[in-house]
Amino acid sequence: MILILDDEPHFVAAYQEVLEIEGFEVSLSKDEEEFFTILGAAVPEAVIIDIMLTSGYDAGLNIYTRFRHMYPDIPTILLTNREDLKTGSDIDKFTKILCKRDVTPMDLVDNINSLFAKRD
Repeated sequence: MILILDDEPHFVAAYQEVLEIEGFEVSLSKDEEEFFTILGAAVPEAVIIDIMLTSGYDAGLNIYTRFRHMYPDIPTILLTNREDLKTGSDIDKFTKILCKRDVTPMDLVDNINSLFAKRD
């Protein structure tokens, strides 16, 4: 299962459709509470987190930090349109930052698969 945290429905719909076509089960969350509720029920294979949520400029980063302490080895994609973050870079072995306006749903699949390969 891939858990997506994003509060923009048009992005979520595109991600979900492609990930499901690629054979992934997808769970969706729109806020921190829902994200951690889903995590409490099932550990995902990978996570996609939008950094900028309506709850705050750094809300997604704060959620990522809390999540990463709980699950240090789960592949994670952080999405952002922020200019101050270096997109296309890795935060750690299992985390990549991508520019939300430039990434396609298939790019997400490719990046998730490359992060899965690092676990092997």
